[in-house]
Amino acid sequence: MSQVVQINPFNKSPAAVSAKELMNMDFPPQRHLVKGIIAVGCNLLAGKPKIGKSWLALQIAISVALGSPLFGKIVVQKKGVLYLALEDNLRRIKKRLSMKLEEFEMPSNIYFRTECERASAGGLNTIEQFLIEHPDVGLVIIDTLARFRDVAGMNKNSYLADYDAITKLKKIADTHEIAILIIHHLRKFDNTEDPLDNISGTTGITGATDANIVLARDRKNNIATMYVEGRDVERQEISLKFDGNTVTWCLTSPVEQLSPERRAIVELLQKAAKENKTMSPKEIADALGKKGDSIRQLLMKMVDDEIECVGRGQYTIPNHINNINHTNNNNNNDNK
Repeated sequence: MSQVVQINPFNKSPAAVSAKELMNMDFPPQRHLVKGIIAVGCNLLAGKPKIGKSWLALQIAISVALGSPLFGKIVVQKKGVLYLALEDNLRRIKKRLSMKLEEFEMPSNIYFRTECERASAGGLNTIEQFLIEHPDVGLVIIDTLARFRDVAGMNKNSYLADYDAITKLKKIADTHEIAILIIHHLRKFDNTEDPLDNISGTTGITGATDANIVLARDRKNNIATMYVEGRDVERQEISLKFDGNTVTWCLTSPVEQLSPERRAIVELLQKAAKENKTMSPKEIADALGKKGDSIRQLLMKMVDDEIECVGRGQYTIPNHINNINHTNNNNNNDNK
């Protein structure tokens, strides 16, 4: 018979167990606050300044507090939230909340602090004490790591300082079985093809976290990609768009994920399809003001995935491509 393990991180480190004993143990399944993205443990959300990290963090906080699906589709577990908004003030937070929610929707289980001691100066104790007093809280957001972590000493190894900053928070997450989401920055200059490798600091940060999330955004059209990788979540890329009117991140449609050139063709064929018409390469090239040869080559690459070739040299839009919801290109000045 399997031994059911009751995880109690308050105890000291247990004695060593044999492989046989380990295989006879039953562990509870890993719990996700945001399915497939944020699990119990220490999670990092990084992005460049003014790209919308804090808007996304607030959106996650509201979804978890209300128990409403993130982006309208991703299941969350309803829990209380402690949000350390260490680069904000209460006036700005109130403004942001009012832009996102009606007064009757305001959750009573999101708690904000705009000031907190640095980690070893009392900040860690502040979080732990709050969790003890509010057992409903299942998510702590720290915005940002730079405002919370200890100031590295002159003689301290950078890797060890980074690793230590995360492991102290991870211990709290594991002890109280909650998720901690830490907001952080990317390096000023991209120096690798993998966005997850551009997280600022040494590998001590990314190595100590349970999951790392990078928000990389194209400022020209408000389209972004959220890269997710972790021990308890699968590596994935989620395409998002930022709606400047509702200051909300949303999942993109298949069309919005295309390059501008392909999107222009799809939009043109969508309009023709509404009139039950197809188009030839020449008609498409003339309508877009492009050269016929380049359009023909691009059409051949797009067939099957984004468009269909019907009849002889006629193109239309397949049924699985939904009508595009045009991205709002109004930049919001408060996109921190």
